[in-house]
Amino acid sequence: MIRIEFWSIYLIVWLFPVLFLIHDLEEILTVKGFMNRNKDRIVSLLSPKIGAFVQKQFDLTTVQFSVSVAFVFIFVISSTYLATHYNFAEGALRYFFIIVAIFFVHVFTHVGQALILRTYTPGVITSVLIVFPYTSYVIFRLLREHIIDWNFALANIPFVLLALPIILGAHSIARRLVK
Repeated sequence: MIRIEFWSIYLIVWLFPVLFLIHDLEEILTVKGFMNRNKDRIVSLLSPKIGAFVQKQFDLTTVQFSVSVAFVFIFVISSTYLATHYNFAEGALRYFFIIVAIFFVHVFTHVGQALILRTYTPGVITSVLIVFPYTSYVIFRLLREHIIDWNFALANIPFVLLALPIILGAHSIARRLVK
């Protein structure tokens, strides 16, 4: 049995880009077909304004969706590099924590979608089996090793909320870059 509590915090942190790619590969491979089959049902469950927003967010080609994933991956890889390269210095650590926290919150969007639609939704499997355990564990390890404390985590919630539109904007950027 592998005892992960003995893994270096640096190794745990560097798992982030790998696990992000595994999760997003599930989304890339399934989102287009899922939206083609379910878009009318999804839009009908939402208010007209929110339905139009959701439809526009996911009315992307597979290439466009992949470009938006690549855009977000830039944040993932750069935050991971900076956190480890600068030995978890506060600014680099804050950037990493914000991106990890967004990934943690992202789990609940997948689970919520699956519960509301009562069906498989793209990304829900890896969210439950990989993303939730990983993000919970990396935050636990950062706390346990006194790299962060609860004050740090709570103080960064507003930054997580401010960063969400940037991440959501990846779809719009991809739509403009790839026609």
